[in-house]
Amino acid sequence: MKITHPKKRALIAAYSECANVTRAAQLAGVTRDQHYDWKRNDEAYRLAFAEAMLIAGDALEDEAVRRAQLGVVEAVYQGGKEVGKRRRFSDMLMLHLLKGFKPEKYNTDRHEVSGPAQGPIRHALDLSGLSEDELNALERIASKLGVGGGP
Repeated sequence: MKITHPKKRALIAAYSECANVTRAAQLAGVTRDQHYDWKRNDEAYRLAFAEAMLIAGDALEDEAVRRAQLGVVEAVYQGGKEVGKRRRFSDMLMLHLLKGFKPEKYNTDRHEVSGPAQGPIRHALDLSGLSEDELNALERIASKLGVGGGP
């Protein structure tokens, strides 16, 4: 399906470049509401806009990689006057890119902890407050569950 409506085409093209609905709508001469109405009611527009989002995302990713690897040049001021330039890198941007490209290695949001020989962690519980009957009951339950085993 091809988008023939000139304003719809303009918005899709603008969004592909700027990745911002408000700006794309302004450039296309329509309102944000019109864009969302088209997305709700026009399947061809919805599909074309989804493709524009992929294109915009690729462009943003390319720029993020460039900035993380090459940095950005910033002016250095002293006493209100520009005295030089420096290249600034973003460790945070690099970390986010690494998490996206290699989540299994750099996604530190997940933690897996194991005990001896990669087995489950066994907690030493203070059972000193339990009566003999309670300890015996606990031992029977543990035996049924297949846990414990004692020393």
